[in-house]
Amino acid sequence: MTKEERQRDKDLKKEAKDRTEKETENFVHVVRGMPWERRIVKVRKGGGVVAQTHPGTNGQKRTM
Repeated sequence: MTKEERQRDKDLKKEAKDRTEKETENFVHVVRGMPWERRIVKVRKGGGVVAQTHPGTNGQKRTM
């Protein structure tokens, strides 16, 4: 990973942690994907992806 990709990953992880702290439900936000295509994903604490925010969708969520 390049320095820019590492910095972006670090920023995304911080944002995911902040989102998780704001949630009161049983969800955790994690960073997933290839280094050039990282995204924050909302996951149930027991496992399984609930919704993901894709970079190209302007923050719109898609339920899986």
